[in-house]
Amino acid sequence: MIQALLIDLDDTLLADESETHRALGAIAHQFKSPNPEKFTAAAIAAARDAWLENPALEWCQMLGHSALEGLWCDYSGEDTLLNELAAWQPKFLARVWHHALQESHTKFPENITQISQSYRAERNRLHPWMPGAKEILYVLEKKLPLAILTNGISSLQWEKINRSGIRQRFSLIVVSQDFGLGKPRPEIFLHTAEKLGVSPKHCLMVGNNPASDIAGAHAAGMASCWLRIQQHISYPSHIPPPTHSITDLRQLLKIPAISPCVQRTAESELYLHSQNPTSSIGP
Repeated sequence: MIQALLIDLDDTLLADESETHRALGAIAHQFKSPNPEKFTAAAIAAARDAWLENPALEWCQMLGHSALEGLWCDYSGEDTLLNELAAWQPKFLARVWHHALQESHTKFPENITQISQSYRAERNRLHPWMPGAKEILYVLEKKLPLAILTNGISSLQWEKINRSGIRQRFSLIVVSQDFGLGKPRPEIFLHTAEKLGVSPKHCLMVGNNPASDIAGAHAAGMASCWLRIQQHISYPSHIPPPTHSITDLRQLLKIPAISPCVQRTAESELYLHSQNPTSSIGP
């Protein structure tokens, strides 16, 4: 029986990849690119390529901090590795924007740092919830202990959590930089379960990333649920299969391991809300 839920943040609770594409497209239009699609694709490719020269690459990989997050992350702080990233970031950004402008035949601005400033503001402007996230949290937060378990740089992940209004739904939030290790290391899963006061075997990890969310849960002795947000992508054969698979967070209520009592009352509340969609479910 499931007694607690651990839920990933990026592209599980909050939209991430689609927001990167939206923000890059907005910047392309702002700087009057004749080909916004090519600008976006070139920026993403250049970021992933240039990221390999990151002086703190191994640390970022361990924490699960990505190249596309490096386009808008604020690396201020007292940590030595954060300082290295802060010193390197302007070079990284210049290379990304130069490539995107050149490949899309977009006129260069007087100061290329204008693009960095505009992108950071645009990417941080919206933090939309994934489909079904508000509804499922509205009913499950009253039934089970809920924890966010997310990889990334603490300042960036907490900014997403606070700006989105999702924080109040959870009794515990664990960010990889705060803990010192990231998913899929089993230690961070076990730490989260311990903080919740629930045995790992009674926890369910929900996430969209098989390599970090599902493999890590398996290593920690937890049940897992894969949120399949891209229907054309098959599950990797080299990673232990998830215990459950869903395409919408509301389908969590169909998982048999969640207490039948929780299922019945939660499904009833979700149905009542569907009949009265104007009722408040929070931010």
